[in-house]
Amino acid sequence: MPFTNAYGSGVMLPNGKYLVAGGQSGSASKAMLYDPAAHTWLVLPNMTYGRNFASATVLKDGRALVVGGSSAPGIGAEIYDPETNAWSFTPPTTQTPKTGAQTATLLPDGRVVVTGGLDGVGPVAAAEIYDPAANSWSAVTPLSTTRQYAAATLVGNRVLISGGEVGRTCQIFDATNNSWSAAPPMATNSSGHSAVLLANGRVITIGNNGSELFDFTTGWSTLTPPANSGEWATLSLMPDGTAIAAGGYAGAGAFDTLARYDPVANSWASLGQSSAAVNDCP
Repeated sequence: MPFTNAYGSGVMLPNGKYLVAGGQSGSASKAMLYDPAAHTWLVLPNMTYGRNFASATVLKDGRALVVGGSSAPGIGAEIYDPETNAWSFTPPTTQTPKTGAQTATLLPDGRVVVTGGLDGVGPVAAAEIYDPAANSWSAVTPLSTTRQYAAATLVGNRVLISGGEVGRTCQIFDATNNSWSAAPPMATNSSGHSAVLLANGRVITIGNNGSELFDFTTGWSTLTPPANSGEWATLSLMPDGTAIAAGGYAGAGAFDTLARYDPVANSWASLGQSSAAVNDCP
């Protein structure tokens, strides 16, 4: 990489390149692009403000929306356009300024719902939507409780918001009418956990307090987690329908382990070690 990065935001763009924006200290306003075909990094123009613990979301037109960040309280969001290789501001957000730890989820209609996070004082319950077609923000009914470091998973037209540093509670956002409903609570307190939608419509999570599976009909069930599971792992759905968890963090430090969840067997299996310990990778 052209420069060190921790707590930055990363997303795969439709052109097949990987955008990394922000991070701690000297990398807070920097951005770079990884080309997996050429195996090269390209340094991009800086963002206007430094951002870490921001959220990055790819819009349907191929641009990337970067919201919040603890180095940029109160200045809203910036958008990277790969066609022009330039950053631009959105209008100000309508809710409490985001300093990080919020969720940002692309909805099927192209809008982005942003929930919870920190405002520089503590966690917030705010929720709002960015509409790229109108380039505008609008407030929606807030969460029932403040949340930070929750997980957000899109399932059809609904978004499952699970956990956060408030305990086990969960909520579901319905994008068809911008409304909230309660969801069954998780079995254990979870924050900084990772979640991904499986091909069977269920949601698998892994974090510091283990692994759980969510079914919209039956609710949550617990799984035996792989060894050395922790918060801030990366969790990715694979083409064969399994999910791969890499790294993570607990009180003893970062992990260098890999594990696979098999939805047919409904169980985790260790895949050994990666080449280095990782947690909270962009």
